[in-house]
Amino acid sequence: MMVTPHVRLVRELGRGGMGSVWLADHLTLGAPVAVKLIAAELRGRQREVLARFQREASAAARIASPHVVRTFDQGFTSTGMPYIVMELLVGETLAARIARAGRLDLAETRAVITQVASALGDAHALGIIHRDIKPENVFLVEDGAGIFVKVLDFGIAKEREAVLSLTATGMVFGTPTYMSPEQLDSTRDVDERTDLWALGVLAYTALTGREPFAGSSTLEVSLAVMKGSFVPPSQYLPDLPGDLDAWFARALALDKAARFPSAEEMVDAFVAACDEAKPPPSPNTLEPRSPLAKTVVLVPPAVDTTPPLAAPKITQPLRSSRNPIAALIVVAGLALGALGITLTYWLATPTAPEATAEEPADPRSATTASSTSPVPSSSATADDETTVAVAGGSYWVGCRADRHRVCFDDEKPAFEARVKAFRIMRHEVTVAEYRACVRAEACPPAGRGPGCFAARTDVDRYPINCVDWRSAAAYCAFRGMRLPTEIEWEVAALGEAHRDFPWGSDPPSCTRTVMRGDDECADGPQPVGSRSEDRSWVGAMDMGGNLREWTASDYAPYPGGHVDASDGKVNRGGSFEMGAAQFDTSHTRRVDPPTLARADLGFRCVTIE
Repeated sequence: MMVTPHVRLVRELGRGGMGSVWLADHLTLGAPVAVKLIAAELRGRQREVLARFQREASAAARIASPHVVRTFDQGFTSTGMPYIVMELLVGETLAARIARAGRLDLAETRAVITQVASALGDAHALGIIHRDIKPENVFLVEDGAGIFVKVLDFGIAKEREAVLSLTATGMVFGTPTYMSPEQLDSTRDVDERTDLWALGVLAYTALTGREPFAGSSTLEVSLAVMKGSFVPPSQYLPDLPGDLDAWFARALALDKAARFPSAEEMVDAFVAACDEAKPPPSPNTLEPRSPLAKTVVLVPPAVDTTPPLAAPKITQPLRSSRNPIAALIVVAGLALGALGITLTYWLATPTAPEATAEEPADPRSATTASSTSPVPSSSATADDETTVAVAGGSYWVGCRADRHRVCFDDEKPAFEARVKAFRIMRHEVTVAEYRACVRAEACPPAGRGPGCFAARTDVDRYPINCVDWRSAAAYCAFRGMRLPTEIEWEVAALGEAHRDFPWGSDPPSCTRTVMRGDDECADGPQPVGSRSEDRSWVGAMDMGGNLREWTASDYAPYPGGHVDASDGKVNRGGSFEMGAAQFDTSHTRRVDPPTLARADLGFRCVTIE
């Protein structure tokens, strides 16, 4: 399809509630580009969406900065479809980098802050205020020479002197943790210092791996921001230069008059504070698997019509999977949601289910329990054809320096766990299997958003996705089974050999597992068991890739470990969305809120012998 006489669409890269982003060929430039299109159902009924879409293109095009994603063209196709043509970037967002590496060191943080400040300085000089600076909108381009930053998404940017006819009274736009007090209180009181506040929050998050203002809901986050108190970063990192605490105190001052007056002065003060001290040691043992994980950027559409979601409380370094929804704060009883598209994650929201099975005990002791409560029996019980046996005994769990290349803090220390004999499903639960549970009214319907399989009729042998934790637990109860503890999952995947992956220590490839890669790799999830090499020592398939999998376990430190606990649920394994550079090992632990349903997350069940 030709978007313009010079731009031809090649393939879709991602889709969300606002629209889609495509890889395209620019025939005049002779180079690949990215093209963003608005969803057809939004074009005729939401003038505000169109206005924000067009403002994103025009604002980015006006800013002559190497640190702002370039826009080549915008307009309407011959059929009336709005489009933006922009540069195609390879690398990862700052959010993905923090999730993968734990945090940035001081030199890396300095490089990011300096370049973001440069982009903001150029925007502010034109009277443009971004209003949504956050790690998801800061892209780290892979150029082989260090960190090079591009600022994304000017979709909710505004002119400093413009009349806010595009923003309803009482409505605010942005991402709660990165919104300044005045932005939460009144969009009419926003100026350049709102962006500088967000830059301060971004610097804190990059440097410490923690957000300074957190809460279990958007309201709690907004109250924390309005209160203005936060833990000085030196309490997490004692080796930081002493002047940085004072820098953060000024950057995040409640009174905007007390903050830095310009991006230039703000970054000069940061650099001066960094230069006052000797370089600190490496941030922690959460070393990145590669300098950058290659990801084609999909610049997020500015606004969606989905309702806001409560942001999960963040009490541990941000290695958890990050929800791409930017929950918008509730002010004066009004709320609006914003959805971003990335290649890294898709999110789907199923019908909100009620819990139908109690959660098993958290398995942090050296012995796993069979269950904390009985599960209902069903005619569809486990049998030898659908499950494989795992012998009881003692097994290593966690990351061992003598056997594994990279160890994250929450995978340490490795320890011996004694497990009872159990059987685990040979394959991830399939679409057809889950559909039977829905028909029996024992499971809620799975989500039907982008990338979800529930609405399709040609994917019976594919793994079910877009189900939250309680829906997964309900299915296992329907089968007379339960979700595996994360210890049981790891034992079934790695056994006594305890290497990095079910197939051993060789790196993942498209022939071994379902993953993201070059043109020879599968485009999305595949039928269960389609990669014969992705077979564990007991014969369980796809524990290396295809979909990540829910477990029964809460996120908590291993015995003798020192990471903070979380009310999220651990999920394990790699997925079709992960490339070789960031592919999770079978001892990697990720955590998501139990209410989250994702297109790259499925499950399987176990039963005790």
